[in-house]
Amino acid sequence: MSSLFLLFRIGDKRFAMSTTPVVEILPALVWTSLPQSPRGVAGVFGYRGQHVPLIDISELTSGTPATIRMSTRIVLVRHRQSERLLGLLAEHVTETFRASEDDLLNSGIRLASAPYLGRVIQRPEGIVQHLDVDLLLQTEFGEGVLALKSDVHR
Repeated sequence: MSSLFLLFRIGDKRFAMSTTPVVEILPALVWTSLPQSPRGVAGVFGYRGQHVPLIDISELTSGTPATIRMSTRIVLVRHRQSERLLGLLAEHVTETFRASEDDLLNSGIRLASAPYLGRVIQRPEGIVQHLDVDLLLQTEFGEGVLALKSDVHR
């Protein structure tokens, strides 16, 4: 059985994430940056009366903040275990595609600092790096962002 994936870019590299945790895809709204935030934390934004932490996927993975353009979006996801909302700022969010679990292949490279980038998907236009949102949120970085969310009050 196939699943739906959201395609996005970081620089000239293509990435995909499962749409399973996606609640909504929002335009790159105004957000408030938090002084002395760790690399990859863009800040917080308001969503239906809640303050939601925003992770800049580009800055987290490449060290370069996302460029805000028409195709830059906030992908609002729900953390499976805690049910908390989290925003992922991503560039070139313009299409989806279907792939099966068998299409997700081990890249052959273990990234200790980024275990959420372990698998790849071979597409006709080339290799797409899979970003596993659940694994991202299980890292020390992700746990810190989820803790940030619990400290933000309405």
